[in-house]
Amino acid sequence: MSEINTTFESDFEKKIAENLNLKDSSDLKDEEKTKSKAEFISDVKDDIENFAVRLGLDKFTKNKDEWKKFYNFASSDFDWPQPPTEINERRLIFDYVIDPDWDPIGKELAKNALEYRRLLESNTLDPSQGTHILIINGNFIRYGLSEETKEMIEKYPGCYYVPIKERIIKLHRY
Repeated sequence: MSEINTTFESDFEKKIAENLNLKDSSDLKDEEKTKSKAEFISDVKDDIENFAVRLGLDKFTKNKDEWKKFYNFASSDFDWPQPPTEINERRLIFDYVIDPDWDPIGKELAKNALEYRRLLESNTLDPSQGTHILIINGNFIRYGLSEETKEMIEKYPGCYYVPIKERIIKLHRY
């Protein structure tokens, strides 16, 4: 009987020792997690700042919360459509995302503006299909006619119902 107790006690002592070691190693893991979390946050902050500078967002604002909001919308690998879009168009897209006055449709407008630019630059729009295109949530939906503009905007708030040929107005100062 004492042999059984001795075996039981030594097994019990081993389990306690193992649990103590596990506890100690889990404490280390918690410290590592805390450290990695801090490093991760630091990396994300650096990434957001590099993102803002790369896209020129720092020319619009120095507000890092606005940079982060656009970063969360666009993702770290986002780049402006090529060839580079005009600064005013970029600012409009940025404002759609960060300005609360555009809620709840701002992000959709931003996606639609980006898709419109992409479609214009792709030279794939077919004028024989219609004079306008409908873009909803960043996706080309269909061709249409200018007479449908009011109806489309009422039916699909946040949509882009725009001409297939961009109208550029040049202002001259005399």
